Formats: sequence, structure tokens, C-alpha cells
Amino acid sequence: METKSFGLLASWRTLTSSQGWWKPIALLTLVSWIPIAGQIAVMGCALEWGRFAAWGSNEPPRWESINYSKLLKTGARAFIIQVLMAIVFGSALGWAFDGRGVTFSPSGVWPRGSWLADEPVYRIDVLGAIAWVIGVVLVAVLIAAVLRATLYDAFSAGWRLDRITQMVGRDPGGFARTVLAVAAGSVAMVLVFLVSTAVVGMATRAGFTVFALHHGHGQLLFNGRAFLNGLFSLEPSLMLAVSLGTITLQFVLGALAVCMQLTTVHVMATWFRRFEVWRWGNSCDPLPDSVPACKGFRQQEGSAGV
Repeated sequence: METKSFGLLASWRTLTSSQGWWKPIALLTLVSWIPIAGQIAVMGCALEWGRFAAWGSNEPPRWESINYSKLLKTGARAFIIQVLMAIVFGSALGWAFDGRGVTFSPSGVWPRGSWLADEPVYRIDVLGAIAWVIGVVLVAVLIAAVLRATLYDAFSAGWRLDRITQMVGRDPGGFARTVLAVAAGSVAMVLVFLVSTAVVGMATRAGFTVFALHHGHGQLLFNGRAFLNGLFSLEPSLMLAVSLGTITLQFVLGALAVCMQLTTVHVMATWFRRFEVWRWGNSCDPLPDSVPACKGFRQQEGSAGV
């Protein structure tokens, strides 16, 4: 039996362990810009890698032997489950937190607050922050659901939240680590977004993005009009450089989103591995009595051969 570290950094090391790993990521980033179909493809890649990891593989994604029809089928099934669950979870959070909610995706969770009237300001208050924390947990549940549907190749398997709850009950520490991975990925996305837009804002002298505290609220200022005015006031050569720089930053942000989606799904898959997927019965069956043999937030997870 070999052991492997369990967590976001371990999954990142696995993702980047193959030579030239960045080339497929760059291609997936471009594919992800295609509406709907691009997200289905990226999701399919992440879940098919997660399938192998859950069954015991410690290898990086097998880019050279992709079954495209199976990948798209997996991604489409997961996309439908994600949309339906996002509506249910988002509506529940919106009702519970006075219209505040989150934007759900396996690549992370984004806070939602409210735009201030007649001002380019997005307000994130305490209730919005609490909704974000709950949303992170729900995104982890969503990832577990689509991964479970992938393992069984069945839409209905993703909706057996009772089995996911059973897994959480047996290993709450391990599930907490998957939640931390989702939170870390989301924070990384937000930080990169703030830094990249701030750099563009400085180049155009536009004050593109600012985060400030005002009357007890965190406020994210986004002034697109000022950005465009600043951009078109530049010399042509500098305007071209800033435009290309903006596109590059957007590409980097997109690549990070792809990496976060791949790694967070992989973290979930390595948590599933603790429950010895190869011993599972039908999707409605309870977990085997003796799993997980290894549990907890900090412990390594064991990997048995398939």
C-alpha cells in the first residue's frame, strides 16, 4: 500500500508532475471561453481525472488517451446536475440571507451582495460573507455529487445526498479538508482578479478596482466607464499594449480557473478513495462497514490498487 498526501497542494503537484503539463491547460483555457460547451469539456476532463484518482490512480491527467465522447457525456451530465443544484442551493441561500447568495461552480464560489444604486460599487456585507462560507460547503457537496454521478455513470447517483451525508458523517475531518480546498481556490481566484484588474487600472489611470470598508460594509468598486475612458485616452501604441495586457491577464485568470477546477475535483476524488470505491455496490447501497480505514483532516490517505 502506498500513501499520498491529501489536499490542494498535493493535487496541484500531481497535476503539474508531467512534462509539458501547461500545454493542455492552455488549450483547455481557450476551450473554456466557448459558452456552455467549453465548460462541459473542462468539467468532463476534471471528472474523468477524478474517476481514475478515486479508483486509486496517483497519475496526472492522461491527456494523450482522451475518449472525447465519454468526456463530453460526463461533462454534460455534471453540467445539468450543477445547474439544477445551483438553482436549489442558490435559492435557499437567497431566501435565508435576504437576497444574498453565491455563484456556484466546481472551480470555486463567488460572493454575491448587491449593487449600490447609481454607483459602480458592489457591496459585500456580513450576511453576504456568511452566505459565502455556507456556499463553499455547498460547492464541496456539489463536487461530491457530480463525482459520484461520474463514478456510477448515472444521473440519479448524483442526487443520493444521503450517501454523501453518510460519507461526511464517517469522516468529517476529511470533508473539511475538501471544503478548505474549495475555499482556497476561491480566494486565489478573487485575489488574482483583484490584482490583475488593479494593474490594468493603474495602466489606464482609471481606478479600475478598489476594495474598501465603508459604513461597516466591504465594497468592491468596479468602474468600467473610467477604464474605457482611460484606455481610449492613451497613445495608440500604449493602448494596444494595455489591450494585449488585459487579454493576457484574462487568459491567466482563465487558466487559474481551469487549474482550480481540476485540482478541487481531484482533492474530492482522493477523499472518495478513502472509502474504497472499488468495494461500493449500487448507488443506493450504504457504504461498506469498515470504511474509511484512514480518516481525519491531517492524515494521509491510503491508496490500494484497483
